[in-house]
Amino acid sequence: YGARNGDFLGLFSALDHFRRDVTGRHDIKSILRVAELYVSGLDQFDTVSFFLVNPVNLDFELAHCAPESRSAWRQDLVRLEMRAGRFAWALRQSAPTFFHRQGPAGPVRGVFHTLSVATRRIGMFCGILKQERAPSQEITFRLLSILLGACSDALAGIRTAEDLQNQVLAANGRLQRALKENEVLARIPAESPSPVLRLGRNGQVLYCNQAGSGVLLTLGWRVGDFVSGDWMETLTNAFAQGTKYEFEATFQEKVYAFLVVPLAEAGYANFYGMDI
Repeated sequence: YGARNGDFLGLFSALDHFRRDVTGRHDIKSILRVAELYVSGLDQFDTVSFFLVNPVNLDFELAHCAPESRSAWRQDLVRLEMRAGRFAWALRQSAPTFFHRQGPAGPVRGVFHTLSVATRRIGMFCGILKQERAPSQEITFRLLSILLGACSDALAGIRTAEDLQNQVLAANGRLQRALKENEVLARIPAESPSPVLRLGRNGQVLYCNQAGSGVLLTLGWRVGDFVSGDWMETLTNAFAQGTKYEFEATFQEKVYAFLVVPLAEAGYANFYGMDI
């Protein structure tokens, strides 16, 4: 009893060390290397490999194989098992799923074990057994499940962090593109030879370019003044309809076609004039 108790204490100590080892890693490759080291310590597998789900195309890709020289053969084997349906069956299980296949050098005996967190499948472990599975090995495969469960937790944490980082980078990219577009758009009214005016929802003149200042001068307004009459009615209708609005106006014997673009979120509308 004392010997068995010592074995269990050593086992729990090893599992505790494993959890600390994988949670202390900050990238997928190092987590898988640690997991491979501990799984190999079970002394049941000739080769071990880990297939992770690519978050872009949702396909399973070989992420780690030991020995590395067997990686091509391992990928071919897993593709065969995928077509046979055993890979899909293993994904639905939370326990080891065993398989047999005739290989070039004789029968191949292996085990699949899903890498999952709750209902999220993040990958698959594949190990090739050194010998035929025996009832006495069941506790070893229970230990495999515990090891791979801790590995899955660590991988999920890294994947979540990567997803957040990718979202931040994508959002930053969109922000930079928007800033550049806004910078270009901001230059267009000032450089335009046609009148451009910006009116607040309350009718206040917020901006006009050089060509637009002539229009304001004719109407008797300046930036900061409040428009009235037909212009205020046009502005109100544009916001009420929530769509672009067109009208014509004559200034100093010139006829202009104006396109009114209301921006409800910004609280103003742009008036783009064209000499027709």
